[in-house]
Amino acid sequence: GRPPGRRIGGASPRSARTSAALAVLCAATAAGFVFPPDVAQGQAAEASSHGAADQIGTTVAAFGRGQEITFDELHDLLIWRYGQAEEGRSALRELLELETLGKLAAERGVEVNPKELAERWKQLETDVRASGQAASLDEYLEKNRVDREKFREYLELAIVHERLAREALDIPADGPITGEQQTMWLQGVLAERGYEEQPHPWSAGVVARSADITITRDEMAEQLVVKLSDEVLNEACYQLLLEKCVLARMPDLSPEAVDEAVDAELARRRAEAEANPDYKGLDYESLLGAQGLTLEGVKRDPAIRVAALSHFWLQRAHPEEDMK
Repeated sequence: GRPPGRRIGGASPRSARTSAALAVLCAATAAGFVFPPDVAQGQAAEASSHGAADQIGTTVAAFGRGQEITFDELHDLLIWRYGQAEEGRSALRELLELETLGKLAAERGVEVNPKELAERWKQLETDVRASGQAASLDEYLEKNRVDREKFREYLELAIVHERLAREALDIPADGPITGEQQTMWLQGVLAERGYEEQPHPWSAGVVARSADITITRDEMAEQLVVKLSDEVLNEACYQLLLEKCVLARMPDLSPEAVDEAVDAELARRRAEAEANPDYKGLDYESLLGAQGLTLEGVKRDPAIRVAALSHFWLQRAHPEEDMK
């Protein structure tokens, strides 16, 4: 298994202003995900018997076949797999922009009154009905699993963003302003405030700092859960569960033996990449770097480890003569 569109450690890399804003806000506030169907349906009763089902949404991200994946485990995988990739860069930018807008609003005394918020909400609801996607904004949010209060919070920040950009660009309240103008203004503000990013994988707990804003590793991981699709998150949980299930079949396996199996798997993938004429002249580490991956991160990735351990288990369980 592997995340759709990405082969981990392999050879292959991978105005309707109001309507656009609605899509962005929904993407920024969606959270949670469903389980892989074969795990959720086949093992729900087993998991419920030892209380895992009651923990979903707090500490347990997924469960199946007597194994559990915590959010800490999922978050760590996402940081290694996507932290330096396009998804991670985008998540970091969004976090930085949201925090900056909140700080600027507080510093400059910008407040959004309930009437203005209600008008913007009504405008978005009209767009939703016109699109035919839902009968109301509440229904639309529910379908997309977006928390209503979090959506209101982000909608308020969107209004703050527009108001601050108008003021800085000297655009009157009734004058047109584009999303591009707002983006360019905010980028200028971020450049003025300065920016410093810490080395990945942010083991000290800090991802980046800008003026008096600090983005933590935990915030980054939670934002990745928000940004990534259900399909990708399901696949990540499923691979983590698979690794635990395979290891459970070989309780006597030493950490050194696991490392050797992983190294053998990476050697196979390295050879495959080097034999591919499309990547002639590029070493394996460079190919990983192009995907925002590192050799250390790939060694830790369950997609690699499951493949490695599966090979190892087959070789140990079935002699060469049996395989023939």
